[in-house]
Amino acid sequence: AYVVWVTAAITFYYTVVAGWCIKYFFATCCQGLIKKTPVDFWNHFSSSWEPVLFHFFAIGIGCAIIYAGVVKGIERANKFFIPSLFFLLIIACIRSISLQGAIEGLNFLFDPNLSQMGDIKVWLNALSQAAWSTGAGWGLMLTYSIYSHEKENPSLTASTLGFGNNMASLLAAMTVIPAIFSYFAFQANTKEQVMNVIEQGDLGLTFTWIPTLFSKIPAGTFFLAVFFLALCFAAFSSLISMLELITRVFIDAGLQRKKAILIVGSTCFILGIPSALSMGFFENQDWVWGLGLVISGSFFILLVLKIGPKKFRKEIMPEVTGKLKPGKGFDFLVKFLLPLQILAMLGWWFWDSYK
Repeated sequence: AYVVWVTAAITFYYTVVAGWCIKYFFATCCQGLIKKTPVDFWNHFSSSWEPVLFHFFAIGIGCAIIYAGVVKGIERANKFFIPSLFFLLIIACIRSISLQGAIEGLNFLFDPNLSQMGDIKVWLNALSQAAWSTGAGWGLMLTYSIYSHEKENPSLTASTLGFGNNMASLLAAMTVIPAIFSYFAFQANTKEQVMNVIEQGDLGLTFTWIPTLFSKIPAGTFFLAVFFLALCFAAFSSLISMLELITRVFIDAGLQRKKAILIVGSTCFILGIPSALSMGFFENQDWVWGLGLVISGSFFILLVLKIGPKKFRKEIMPEVTGKLKPGKGFDFLVKFLLPLQILAMLGWWFWDSYK
């Protein structure tokens, strides 16, 4: 129940983000967003009632997809969303690294700063990002496993998920960082200015600086539209998974899919309105349920520990073949490394909150 509630609570404000992506895509295509001052555009949009409207659109699209079912809805949607996401990211990445001064951005991105390897905050930030972006602890894969084939290889699926997630993140970084360096090219203290931009966080970077950057390059409107369309696809590939998990709980309780979706969609819309209207409330929810997600993930680890990693691997996990079959390393990972990771992330979150 806790796992489902955490996913539901995240969905309440995640649909708001999906709505922002829809708004910015259409604003780029139809309203000439790139010709306006991005900061003013964001401030005007985020302080109006428009986020509620696009929050509603996002829920409507997501519910329509899962209403069609797992095969006709979710599977078909993701077969379109995921390849399209990578295709659009590759286009944006190629354009970004072709900009003047972009090579300096690639050097910055891929030149390791070994002195930072001893900074525990770097590791914790990386672990928390991985826990969030791969969906660890959400229960989404648990839901999808209901529909999976008996011969499905969970190790291969998990490895593919992690690889795909990291590749998408890398392409996004290779799109954004070189573009920022290109914007500040040939100016004094370029790296310092870039770090100031990055420290503004995801919202400031995505909805104010990205439009600013693309406004300075040829065909910027087209490539900005490509970027936000890719962002829409990424948002919905995750959103439909969340909605399906919550809906599945009501279906298992005896409700028909149509009625369950109506309840889930209405509840998500109503409880997401505060996040759509208040950035302060949105940021609070993001922090609270980001922590909740780590706790949620720890329940899965505790379950395997209770059963016993070796017994779980040999008796409960389905029989798999091939080189990715779990071995004794799985036992060590679950017994020692994952609990240590959970404790480190929880400790860091509490300490960060205390400060």
